[in-house]
Amino acid sequence: MGNLKLIFDLIGVITEEEYIATKLVYPLVEKSVSYDLFKKKYLLYCIDNIDRSDFWQGIVPEVEISLMEEEIISRVALNLDVVELIKDYNNKGVNIFLASEIPAKWGEMILAKAGLKDVFKEKFYSSTLRSTKPFKNYYDKIFKPEFMQSSHVIYIDDTNYNVEVVRGYGAEAIWFNKTGEDGLIEHLTAGNAKEIKNIIG
Repeated sequence: MGNLKLIFDLIGVITEEEYIATKLVYPLVEKSVSYDLFKKKYLLYCIDNIDRSDFWQGIVPEVEISLMEEEIISRVALNLDVVELIKDYNNKGVNIFLASEIPAKWGEMILAKAGLKDVFKEKFYSSTLRSTKPFKNYYDKIFKPEFMQSSHVIYIDDTNYNVEVVRGYGAEAIWFNKTGEDGLIEHLTAGNAKEIKNIIG
């Protein structure tokens, strides 16, 4: 497994909830901000166009930001089987990477909760790459020739379209389809951690 590189999406793969911003965070703050403004601010925060304070301004008082974030993370359910799978591959010396749109601050809190904060060789957050999935600019910054060279790269994501985009870079990709929904395009599919492991080996 020396040349194997595994790239895991965070939201929807390592976590159970696929839409943390809209289904978990927004219900906590909907009395303070409209949905459209929340979504706009969230996207800007994800790509680091506004900072943490700017995102929360007008939503919660500054003195309550940390408490709100702790409340959010406490509500995030982890896919414990995937967490253990990642730890297992890390123990075997596999190079493991993270690719996520979530604000890095929240991502790091989720990874700390999962005990995964230090297992990734590199974390590709939208705030670092200044772009989001599924745009080409995001993936161009990950799948560089030097990253792909002499490597067997496998990307795991819960979004069908993201998986299809990644395949265009010559990487193998697994659609983490927990619900068994029909995909638009045929590709490798896994519904749980055991099926991911069966594909990867």
